[in-house]
Amino acid sequence: MFHSGSFSKAAPAKLLEFTTFMNMQDIGKKIQARREYMGLTQGEVGEFFGFNAPAVSKWESGTSEISATNLIRLAQILRVPPAWFFDPGFDESDVQVQDLIAAFRELSPQLQALVVRHVTGLLAATRVPTEPNLTLLKIP
Repeated sequence: MFHSGSFSKAAPAKLLEFTTFMNMQDIGKKIQARREYMGLTQGEVGEFFGFNAPAVSKWESGTSEISATNLIRLAQILRVPPAWFFDPGFDESDVQVQDLIAAFRELSPQLQALVVRHVTGLLAATRVPTEPNLTLLKIP
């Protein structure tokens, strides 16, 4: 999970460097997709800022620009790094992995061990062997 302490004070200026790569509609689509993925309404996101749902709708449609300061706050709310909004190469699966890691860290050590055993079992059950298992072959 991203915390407010993980962003530098120079971040707003750095964010402006990325704006040449994506337009406001692209950024708005990412805001909407992440908000919906997290199960948040526009009104709930707006409450964090003291705005109403139409203000968030304008960000998502790209008809209103979001300030760098608000974008950093939005990144914290949506649990993504600020660069995620601007970098078309920043894959949603990267964010989902970070979500999974954050949730895993909140588990007790016993539950973490159980999760690891289950995931290891799933991998073993779905793994396709790349080399033949010679112990299964009977050679006369």
